[in-house]
Amino acid sequence: IPSFNDHRILRTLDSIITQDYKSDKIEIIVVDNNSKKKILDAIKKKLRKTDQIIVERDKGIFFAINKGINKSSNNYIYTIGSDDYINNKIFFKKLSSQIIKSKPDIIFFGVNYITKKNYVFRKWPPYKLNFFNKFIGRQFAHFGMVCTKDLYKKYNFFDTSFKPNADFDFFYRIDTKKINIKYLKFFPVNMTFGGDSAKDIKTLILVNLKILLIIITKYPIYFFGFFIKPIHKILEVTIFRLIYKN
Repeated sequence: IPSFNDHRILRTLDSIITQDYKSDKIEIIVVDNNSKKKILDAIKKKLRKTDQIIVERDKGIFFAINKGINKSSNNYIYTIGSDDYINNKIFFKKLSSQIIKSKPDIIFFGVNYITKKNYVFRKWPPYKLNFFNKFIGRQFAHFGMVCTKDLYKKYNFFDTSFKPNADFDFFYRIDTKKINIKYLKFFPVNMTFGGDSAKDIKTLILVNLKILLIIITKYPIYFFGFFIKPIHKILEVTIFRLIYKN
C-alpha cells in the first residue's frame, strides 16, 4: 500500500485485517512517503508483527509499489491504494482457492469506482488482457489484479519513468501468450475516483497525453484504441446505471 498523509489508509487496513482468512497468511506492507507523525502512529497501531512499514521519501506511487513488491516475503502480491478498500470479507479465500486450483501468474477481478462519499457510479470489469482489448483501447485496473512477484521480476516491475502511467505500460509490455491468467467475475474492491491520475481536469489531460506518447513511441499498433477509450468508460457508467438503478 503506497501511503502519504491519507487517513483513509486506516479503512484500507481494516478491510484487510478483518478478512475471513488466516491472518498469518497475509503480510501487509505500507510504503510511506514521510507522512505526518499522527498518521504514521495510527498506521503502526493497525499493523501486526508480521507486517511492515517502510517510511522514506520516494518518487511517486509506482516507485513505492515497486519497493513494496521487492520487500515482500510472499510470491502472490496485491497492491491497493490508500484511498481504496476491500468490500468483500471472503476476498482472500476466493484468491487462495484460485491459486491452489491453477497457480496462475495473474488473477484479475472487477473494481467498483466510487465517489468520495462512497457512492458506486461505475463498475470496471476484469477485461481479458489480450490483443483485441488492447487494440480497441480498453484499460486494465492494476488495483484489480493479483500478480506474482516472479512475474514482476521477469518484466522489470513498473517503469517509474512513466509515473502515473506505469501500469498502462506494464500491461502493454507483458507477453500474455506466455502467462497463466485467471479472471474472477466479482467486484471485491472499491476504488475512489480522483487518485493520482484523475484528481483534476488538467491532470487527466496530461496523463492521457503521456499515454498517447507511450503508444506512439512504443506501441503504435494500438493508436486507434486510444481515441475510443473514453467510449468504453461512458458505456460502463451508462450500463451500470441501467442495470443497477432501474
